[in-house]
Amino acid sequence: MFVGAGVSAEAELPAWERLVRTLLAKTEIAAGLIDEDRRLWIEATIAQGPLAAAAIARAQHADELAFRRALRAAVYGDRAPSSYLPGALGGQIAELKHCLGPRLRIVTANYDGLLERALEEADLEPASYVRNQEEAEGKSAVWHLHGRLMRNPAGTKWVSEGRLVLTEGDYAESTNTRWPEDFVAHCLADSLCLFVGLSMTDPNFIRWLYRYADGERQHLAVFVRQASRAPNEAVRSSLERSAAARWKLAGVKPIWSNYYGEVAQFVHEIGLHDQSPAGTGFPERAAARLATAKAGLMPASQDGFLEAQEELSGWLESRVKDVRSIADRLGIELDGEDVGLGLWVADHAAGVAELWGTSEQVWRDRRAIEARPMHVDSRWVGVLAILQGVAVEQDPAVYTTRWRFIRGIPILVRDPERCLVGSLTLTSATPLGDSALSASKAPPEFLEAIDRALSDAAAEFFTQSK
Repeated sequence: MFVGAGVSAEAELPAWERLVRTLLAKTEIAAGLIDEDRRLWIEATIAQGPLAAAAIARAQHADELAFRRALRAAVYGDRAPSSYLPGALGGQIAELKHCLGPRLRIVTANYDGLLERALEEADLEPASYVRNQEEAEGKSAVWHLHGRLMRNPAGTKWVSEGRLVLTEGDYAESTNTRWPEDFVAHCLADSLCLFVGLSMTDPNFIRWLYRYADGERQHLAVFVRQASRAPNEAVRSSLERSAAARWKLAGVKPIWSNYYGEVAQFVHEIGLHDQSPAGTGFPERAAARLATAKAGLMPASQDGFLEAQEELSGWLESRVKDVRSIADRLGIELDGEDVGLGLWVADHAAGVAELWGTSEQVWRDRRAIEARPMHVDSRWVGVLAILQGVAVEQDPAVYTTRWRFIRGIPILVRDPERCLVGSLTLTSATPLGDSALSASKAPPEFLEAIDRALSDAAAEFFTQSK
């Protein structure tokens, strides 16, 4: 499994272009320009291509050590590397490794250690390699093709980077080195390869595919429709057919996912299928979870509906109290914030999500519950959390609501099979930049604790009939 920036992006680490922009913004040239000229210079530099732009950024540093320090700062910002937590895709890759063991090799172009962190959280013993070596017995290895920028397990120092590949010069040099050339050649020739979280624009990956894919097996690449826009479905269909024809030349079959959140589910389904080839598929499981939730929260009779609404609103109020209790336990000050909570439910078959209840309001008429399309351009944070499969936060900045901070938290049913069934929206009247619930203010362990507690509590609606 070749893993790209999708795993890093869901943890809010920068993708390639954002990384290069940050490097450029910190150079002496940028510092000597007024704000507008700095913006124009960065845009013009990026327009030369990411490899050339990265080379320009590197050229502004006195030596290699200074550049590597700047690169680490651009990757992690002001936060400790350990504060970035694996998201849904990283977690499912680790679970698949737990399922398949040595049959699965995990290979990445990323510098960070998120995959190693995910493996550790899956009760595996991670190992990080920047050279061609076999996976040690009892270890779960991650091979870093383009080098790494990671702390050691104790968090006390940086591990050796290996050869960092970022600029046009790095790519030119990498064509003449045994690592990772021989390793990737072996993977492509002797294994079934799956590419996830990759845009598939990396020059090395393109070269490796055309040079080493032998045509006897068809490798797989997951592409996400959410990552690109198309004017209409006819154009979308034509783009995908033409892409399939292109990638066939490189020995790759595209798999199209609608949303980023679906990629983690897809990886999960691989493990399920390996364990039980005749098991129930995700569409059937999702429909069953939805039916269970409807039976408990959306009774057919009006009296039953009103009673369920009262209970749901009270339940959401109690979960707000739970958030405050977690904050108190961790020393987080929330007393000054007006906090609310809403429950969104996904209908995957219909492609919509509905807000079934809030801690602020009890629906008296079921017609007030509107279906919101699960579309990449949705302005509803609850919908975006479902699409992306990870927590999302925004300031709605509209006069129609008093909320100035909304955190969307996916609801996952994990027992026995993973199923993303909806989301919770944790809201505050305090602006995003000031809220103690925002990622910029809150310790990662606080957000992790409330996300898990709320998601696990809400999952019971989808697993237990009333």
